[in-house]
Amino acid sequence: MKWHSLYRVFPECPEPPFLLDGGGEDAAIRRLRSFGLDSKVISLLGCAGERETVEVVAGAIGMPQDVENWDAFWDLLQEFFVDPEKTVVVHISDAGQIAERDVRRFARMVVRFSRITESVERGGQGASQLEFVYWGSWGRVTGG
Repeated sequence: MKWHSLYRVFPECPEPPFLLDGGGEDAAIRRLRSFGLDSKVISLLGCAGERETVEVVAGAIGMPQDVENWDAFWDLLQEFFVDPEKTVVVHISDAGQIAERDVRRFARMVVRFSRITESVERGGQGASQLEFVYWGSWGRVTGG
């Protein structure tokens, strides 16, 4: 499997986290497919806590959903993405709303998902890829 840089797919967003303007999800998914990348769209706005968030993400990427916390999720990821090779881009459709409601929660989420991306890359020795893309209206959040 060839590692795909999302910078080529999303030139409007030069570096992670990939904060993309809402409304362009369908076109982005088509672009990702043209690069051979599988996409999963999820909503995390209704997740009350860590366990629910882990369950939604795990379910989207095809992992068992009975994972209780981030540590257990991390452990399973190592095995899940090594054999066979997998490439998945998870689109968080309501990320902008989450950031507007609770910027700290959003920041923690981005940090955790960034670490997961790095962990999959290291654990799969570059053969697997898991990326997260955040959709929303970012003007109020970023001041732009």
